[in-house]
Amino acid sequence: MAGVHRRGSVAPWHDLTRRGLGVRRVGRAVGISASTAWRWRRRFVDVAVPSAESSAMPGAPTVIDLFAGAGGMSAGFQAAGFRVVAAVEMWDVAAKSFQSAHPAAAVLVAPVEAVSGRRLLRAAGLVRGECAVMCGGPPCPPFSSLSASRLTDDDRHGLWREYLRLVDCVLPQWVVIENVPGLLSSAEAIGGIRDAFATLGYSVAYRILDAADFGVPQYRRRAVIIAKRGGGAIPFPAPSHGSGRLPYRTATEALAPPTNGLTAAEIPPLSALATERLSYIAAGESVWDAMPRLPLHLKIKGSGFPSSIYRRLDENAPSYTVVGNGGGGTLIYHWGENRPLSNRERARLQGFDDGHAFHGSHREIRAQIGNAVPPPLARAVAEALKLG
Repeated sequence: MAGVHRRGSVAPWHDLTRRGLGVRRVGRAVGISASTAWRWRRRFVDVAVPSAESSAMPGAPTVIDLFAGAGGMSAGFQAAGFRVVAAVEMWDVAAKSFQSAHPAAAVLVAPVEAVSGRRLLRAAGLVRGECAVMCGGPPCPPFSSLSASRLTDDDRHGLWREYLRLVDCVLPQWVVIENVPGLLSSAEAIGGIRDAFATLGYSVAYRILDAADFGVPQYRRRAVIIAKRGGGAIPFPAPSHGSGRLPYRTATEALAPPTNGLTAAEIPPLSALATERLSYIAAGESVWDAMPRLPLHLKIKGSGFPSSIYRRLDENAPSYTVVGNGGGGTLIYHWGENRPLSNRERARLQGFDDGHAFHGSHREIRAQIGNAVPPPLARAVAEALKLG
């Protein structure tokens, strides 16, 4: 079937040909005939490298977004003056949300392993080396053996390997990766990332950035990795909010303007027990803070619950981190009303404009919002790259 990646063929093919092995030998190594090997080579490797003249980007610098979700990262880059030309997102409802926000972009609704470099470049209307930025956040695997010589079929590294395959095919000037802070906690992980990008001709730098420092009304610490083709200095944005700078944006600032058409139907329902429990919890507190004063029938029994369970917002501070899933107790709760927030209110805490449409069920939209990159954070990174 055209466009579908059969496990064990594309990635090792690309890896082996990059090592200089002949087409016939590579075909034998991955178990395909010589004629099929030549077709794979034309499809996945023989992508034109632009001349110096064709590499000059007319107009706005271009962006390709992988693992694009509902489009938070791209929204930030677009606000900074970039042109979003293509995205890859396998979840259909998230892809629909992305397309609504970026109608001019080509959205490939497919897993990254099913997308060839040639197909992605055609969708973007670019040639190899012409894209300014490739961005995205592949899921985080164990990195102890992720290196230039180990990009094989190890399932633990599958999506990262595929991400790097597309970087090699597209050859963008910059690569921006956003992920959980734990990604940077291992020296082996950092070394693996550096080695993998160095093989492709990129230098790498990384930092942990807090979205609140860039005007997002939410504390959200994220690992940001930036790779630059050809080496050289890599810029990161300077915080604009916080101590000695602009004041942090608070939950009150984010939610005070009326939300467009907010109705009771958009607010997740609470049981009578949960509503009563919430009435004992003060602004900025979680159920654990209120436990000493809770009646016995409202106390939380058991262990293993997150520290933020039944936690109200502090109206005078940024929100705590918005998440995409979890039980009823993990919803974000209003500081003065006995209710969780609507999805639109959650989107505001992430820095989305009210005009950004989300598609899907309430639960699906919650996941899209919680998994997104806050657009103001992405915009700060994008503006740093333009200056760099």
